[in-house]
Amino acid sequence: MVEVSACFFFYREETELLDICVSDTGTGIAQQDIPYIFQRFFQSPHSGNKEGTGIGLYLVKTYTELHGGHINGVTSNEGKGTSIGLNIPVIAVEKEEIPATQVKKQLESLPVLKPIEAESQDEKISVEHYPPD
Repeated sequence: MVEVSACFFFYREETELLDICVSDTGTGIAQQDIPYIFQRFFQSPHSGNKEGTGIGLYLVKTYTELHGGHINGVTSNEGKGTSIGLNIPVIAVEKEEIPATQVKKQLESLPVLKPIEAESQDEKISVEHYPPD
């Protein structure tokens, strides 16, 4: 398992963006693999470590984009670690300003994780949309 060694947050008031940079001191990512690391289930053939399912960075990118943000960049040095930068918009909204129908509609469109029968621990999550059809 890779452990985060540093996490930085910087809010830019003029653009209302929150910049986030997360770094680790893991084995790093081969340069030829960087274009593929945000693909679902991608696992580098150049890494000797086959731990995990390859879905983590895909989820980071997906949730970042769902919040209106984007990945700024990736820096990696093999044997030293990786840093990933992203930003998301931050909008301060009073709860009373959001119509109840809009909140309900947003909640209904969110995916719901549901346990399923599986032979291995890696296969135990499926994504379904709420409400079920």
